[in-house]
Amino acid sequence: MFNARKNETTSDPIERIKRWCAYQERSAYETRFKLKQMGLNAESVELVIAELISENFLSEERFAQAFVSGKHNIKHWGAQKLKQALKGHQISDYSIAKALKQIQPDKYVNELQKLLEKKLHTLKADEHKLQKKQKLFRFALSKGYESELIEKILQTLNL
Repeated sequence: MFNARKNETTSDPIERIKRWCAYQERSAYETRFKLKQMGLNAESVELVIAELISENFLSEERFAQAFVSGKHNIKHWGAQKLKQALKGHQISDYSIAKALKQIQPDKYVNELQKLLEKKLHTLKADEHKLQKKQKLFRFALSKGYESELIEKILQTLNL
């Protein structure tokens, strides 16, 4: 019985991709890539993508919102890094803007403040203040935060 079920799940690529999309939010870009890996030709891939969108397995806006929420809340990414990552998934500017609006501005600033304070404690105590400031600035930039906001918060840290 187990083998029959296994063969049933692996034989139909459309059902496999539906389960894959139902497991977590996926972008059309990564779904196209997965379908091509499964051996479907370009025309078949587009037909399957259209079916997945019509059956609500794929949604660009839903993906963008889930992506922003997860990466900002868990990995503490800033808006710039989130935008770039979503552009890498070929998400429209409209969906990116809509997803970024869900981040509350005061929470965004507080998150960066906490991130910089935590990083400051990992730096060597005997380092010059300018070196510490540069390291913190580069760290926050790498997380995708805006340089003006970083400067503003670094001024409050008394460096």
